[in-house]
Amino acid sequence: MNENKSKRGSFDPERTRELQKDWQGYGKMKANYGLVVLGIFIISMIYNLFIK
Repeated sequence: MNENKSKRGSFDPERTRELQKDWQGYGKMKANYGLVVLGIFIISMIYNLFIK
C-alpha cells in the first residue's frame, strides 16, 4: 500500500513536460479562435455599416 501511495505522490518529469506542451497548444488554439471570431465580428460590422 505504501508503494502505491508513493507512486501517486511522485511525478514524472517527462509526463509533466508533455502536459505543459499540451496546455501551451491549447492556449494557442484558444487565442487563434478568439482572433478569428474577432475578425468575423469586425468584418460583419464593416459590412453592416458601409455596404448595406
